[in-house]
Amino acid sequence: MTMGADFTLKTSIIDGKEYKIQIWDLSGQDSFREMRTEYYRGASGLFAVFDLANKQTFNDIRKWILEFQKSAQPRLYPLILIGNKVDLRTKEPNIVSPKEGKELVRGLATEFPSLISKDSQYMETSAMTGENVDQAFEVIFRLLVKSED
Repeated sequence: MTMGADFTLKTSIIDGKEYKIQIWDLSGQDSFREMRTEYYRGASGLFAVFDLANKQTFNDIRKWILEFQKSAQPRLYPLILIGNKVDLRTKEPNIVSPKEGKELVRGLATEFPSLISKDSQYMETSAMTGENVDQAFEVIFRLLVKSED
C-alpha cells in the first residue's frame, strides 16, 4: 500500500531516441485526495491500476478518472488500465476478466473523449512475479511519444 506518494524514474529508447519519465504512485486513501490533485496537474499519461481479485477496485476506476479530470490540464492523455495480480487468475473465483478490462478502457475513452486517448489500452500485470510490468512501461512510453507528434 502506498502512503502518500512515491516515485521512480524510468528510461526507454524509442526509435533510437532516449526518453525519461517520472512515474508517480499516488495513494488512493481519501485522506490523500488534496495531495493527489497537485500531481494530476503535471501528468502526461496515466496508469490506472486495480486489483483483479478485488472487484471494488475495478469499479472505482471511473471515480479516479473523474477526480483526475477535475485537476488535470485540458488535453488528451494516454491511459494504460492495468489489472494487477494476474498471478491470482487461477486461484480466485471472482476475478475481473480480460474482456471486462478491455470494455472498461474502451468505455472510458468514449465517456471522456476530450480526456482519454482512443489509443489507451488494457493490460494485466503481476507486481509479485513481474509479469508484463516492463511491457506496461514500454506501452506508455510509446503512447507518450506518439502523443507528442
